[in-house]
Amino acid sequence: MSLGFYTAFEDRYRGSTDLVQKRLAVYEPLARAVGGPVLDLGCGRGEWLTLLRSWAIPARGVDLETSMVTLCQAQGHEVACTDAISALRAYTDASLSLVSALHLVEHLPFETLNTLMRESLRVLRPGGVLLLETPNAENLLVGAHEFYTDPTHQRPIPANLLRFLPEHHGFGRVEMLRLHELLDEQQRLDAGLLGALAGVSMDYAVIAMADEAPGTWAALDSLVTQLRGVSLQEACAGYDQRRYEQLNAISTRLDGHEQQLHELSAQARVYTEQVRIYAEQVLAMQRSMSWRITAPLRFAGQLLRRIARRVVRRDSLGRIHLSLRMARSLQQAIRTDDSARLLVRDARDLWEVSESSQPKR
Repeated sequence: MSLGFYTAFEDRYRGSTDLVQKRLAVYEPLARAVGGPVLDLGCGRGEWLTLLRSWAIPARGVDLETSMVTLCQAQGHEVACTDAISALRAYTDASLSLVSALHLVEHLPFETLNTLMRESLRVLRPGGVLLLETPNAENLLVGAHEFYTDPTHQRPIPANLLRFLPEHHGFGRVEMLRLHELLDEQQRLDAGLLGALAGVSMDYAVIAMADEAPGTWAALDSLVTQLRGVSLQEACAGYDQRRYEQLNAISTRLDGHEQQLHELSAQARVYTEQVRIYAEQVLAMQRSMSWRITAPLRFAGQLLRRIARRVVRRDSLGRIHLSLRMARSLQQAIRTDDSARLLVRDARDLWEVSESSQPKR
């Protein structure tokens, strides 16, 4: 790898120094309980070493990237350019209080990782702690995509595997903590499917104690209580719950619309019934004797209109006026007769449509 590539890569994708230090600050109670000396494997840009120095905890680091080593040395840290296993083997038994490897184990072959467990247990004092942090493959976007952005990564390490390794090599107590969520709970729920995919904790830590020590035990208990993180199951359950709530809301609105449709249908039924009754009344009137009497009047009206047209030519003004007035009166009756006839026809058609649309009983 070209000189300085990884330093530039970390600057782009690891996050700012302030951001990384803010994330690492959660380990302060544990670091203070354990004390020093501390060996930081793969110290990178030195954010963890800077925090340890601010807490007055003696520490040194190692890294294979020469540009990182130069950067840390420029900050006044004691850092050597060597690999993690060689650095551990240089220490005597039970000589360290804390061995940290923050985003290092995903760069190591599995056999090297086993050796790191054995050597860490050897160099740690009773009550000493091995602190490992790595990308969380349980976050589907991290495990399937973001992890492979770094060309030096080997493969994602499932939390169950990394937790099992120190247990297998003889550490007394091992805890796993999920860390660094991009979204808070409300944002995760509002994000929908993306909340389930990316709302899981981005990283996780495995903390292994070499032996029981009251102060360290209490500090670790506090971390376990505070740093719950977000699991894939929790993110998916939140997504399912939000979808269930949304479907419930839609179902409630549909029930309201259905009720409104029922009410409108009932109103339309009543209106149609009224039209039918009115139509029957008109039809009954049409069949009555009085209606039949108006038929000759309609004929007389047509006759009078013809007479009126002729009278205009040869009759006196008085007769003309009388004839026209009678013609207008009869014409109005005829118009009323036509309206009734049309109403009967339309009401009959409307009733037939209404009857055919009713459910069969």
